[in-house]
Amino acid sequence: MPSSLPVLFLSADKGNSADFDKLSIVVDKLLSLGAYKFQLTGGEPFIHPDIYELISNLKNRNTHILITTSGFYLNDSVKKSIKLLSGAKATIRVSIDGLAQTYKTTYADILMLLSWQSSF
Repeated sequence: MPSSLPVLFLSADKGNSADFDKLSIVVDKLLSLGAYKFQLTGGEPFIHPDIYELISNLKNRNTHILITTSGFYLNDSVKKSIKLLSGAKATIRVSIDGLAQTYKTTYADILMLLSWQSSF
């Protein structure tokens, strides 16, 4: 059922990651108000120190999870987090915005990400 809630943007302050306990409180409050979609962006959400726990928390509450990533961080932690999204209402968007020289490198990384994901 659609909610009439506006979009809420929560900033972690420049150069910091949002505190997991504070994020959990915000998620609890928003769920009580009828929110059902949560978008994780950044910076880069996959470098948040508690990204796995945050995704797990949202998945266990049957929310729709949307993650926007640059696709640059392809490590075991990211793979574990992406696997956790299996069976969840989830969307992963890969942003390839940037300067022309950056775009060429990013595009190559995206192709690598796609082949990397097929190994799940």
